[in-house]
Amino acid sequence: MHDDRRLFEFLVLEGAQAGLSWETILKKRDNYRAAFSDFVPATVARFTEKRIQKLLADPGIIRNRLKIEAAIKNARCCLDVQSEFGSLDAYLWTFVANRAIQNRWRRHQDIPAKTSESEAMSKDLARRGLAITGPVIEGPTGVVVSLSAGGTSRSMLTDRGVGPLLAADALADGWFTGCGLLHLPAYSLASEPIRGAALAAAARVPRLSVDLSSTAVLRGHGVGRFRDLLAELRPETVFGTEAEAELIGDLPGSDLVVKLGPRGVRAAGVVHPARPARAVDSTGAGDAFAAGYLLGGVSLGLAAAARAVATMGAMP
Repeated sequence: MHDDRRLFEFLVLEGAQAGLSWETILKKRDNYRAAFSDFVPATVARFTEKRIQKLLADPGIIRNRLKIEAAIKNARCCLDVQSEFGSLDAYLWTFVANRAIQNRWRRHQDIPAKTSESEAMSKDLARRGLAITGPVIEGPTGVVVSLSAGGTSRSMLTDRGVGPLLAADALADGWFTGCGLLHLPAYSLASEPIRGAALAAAARVPRLSVDLSSTAVLRGHGVGRFRDLLAELRPETVFGTEAEAELIGDLPGSDLVVKLGPRGVRAAGVVHPARPARAVDSTGAGDAFAAGYLLGGVSLGLAAAARAVATMGAMP
């Protein structure tokens, strides 16, 4: 491969693919060619804020501002490389001494995530100012730090990582094959772009449940607006703590299951006591109950919650 335009195309698509599947990106390849002026670096380098806004409204590509801005920044860096080396091609081939490396891996698991050549290229690309250059792009999927006082109270610090950046156009139909029920947290419905992804996912499944997540999320989004959203989504089951349930009120058409902490749960007006457990950490207990409830009803839900609170760290 010795074509600068094609090499720049790979660079743009690699950046767009970060955190997503290659299947998703390759299905949009023709759209990317049109949106990014057939990957001519000199043209992309001149993209303005007006053009960025147009790209953010283009459903044919991944509408992520950071990735779009990275592509434009990389185009400008490519012009600098072309000025110094004569071409992007000449620069990139220096990392393999101008000789193609022919690998003969027998198994997929034998293929390394990075090599000395890819690491050297990545470091030099980054030094020249290019964004999202690999070979392995670091990015958290999410971290929750929880301080627990014997399972009776806790304090949490949450970093949702790249999760909230999931956009509707990144969804793949294959993800929903055989999916009969989708469970959504209110977190996924309160901000863009993940809200769009959540709503698009909800439209692809026959049954839906929602967890109210937190009073802060409900108030931040607007309790009335969230109630209106639930009325549109019509989930079969809605899960919430006493405080969340009191805030959201009655939900016609949905079964409201109220989590009562160590006292158990209230479903259909009946209080079901919690299973005996030596509580050490309540992190994840609500999610564990919801998973068990949706699969096998109150009994399985309470058993899952008891297992979760007896184990340090969130688990199903």
